[in-house]
Amino acid sequence: MPQFRLMTATAMLVLCVCVSTPARAADQPAEVPTVLFVCEHGSVKSLLAKLLFEQAAAREGLAVSAASRGTVPDAAVPGWMRTALERDGFDIGLWNPTAVSEEDIRGARLVVTFDVSLPSRVDTGIERWDGLPAVSKDYVAGRDAIAARVERLVAELKRAAEAERSMMFRPIVPATRSVREFSGKLGIPAEYVWESAGMKLDLAIVVGIHRQ
Repeated sequence: MPQFRLMTATAMLVLCVCVSTPARAADQPAEVPTVLFVCEHGSVKSLLAKLLFEQAAAREGLAVSAASRGTVPDAAVPGWMRTALERDGFDIGLWNPTAVSEEDIRGARLVVTFDVSLPSRVDTGIERWDGLPAVSKDYVAGRDAIAARVERLVAELKRAAEAERSMMFRPIVPATRSVREFSGKLGIPAEYVWESAGMKLDLAIVVGIHRQ
């Protein structure tokens, strides 16, 4: 008997959370996560990482944006850097470096730093890409080192996104007998109980209530 009361309390707690969480409107665009790249001047390594990330993400169909910031930003992108980027097919137009802010950091899903310390402590995930070849001394070597890191990061984010989608779109099927019996003890009519294949019992009941 004590075990049944515990299971009932758990299920009811999850149901309350489900009911009180507002659903996103169908026409409301989903928020696109951002990877923030930060280097000292915001005009070379972080900029190159941003451009390479955007290129790789577009190629892989990954809905993640990128931004470049500097801890002590240059007033403009150096001429030699613009020329090198243009040779690689990148047109940055009137883009100029920007100082990193706490708001930038808090708003990012992931922050990648190049040999710098951030101005404040935040809860955002931080990944350090320190010790890479200096792009100013050897553009090709520096670019290729950053590109290799970017490709791995995009692959990791794509796998994570696919895993998340697979959990969200599991098939909804009529509940199994055990789920129907348990929901009946909670007073939930069997015709309203459905479950997502592979989900735990309490989540199956939440799906059933959500479909009423």
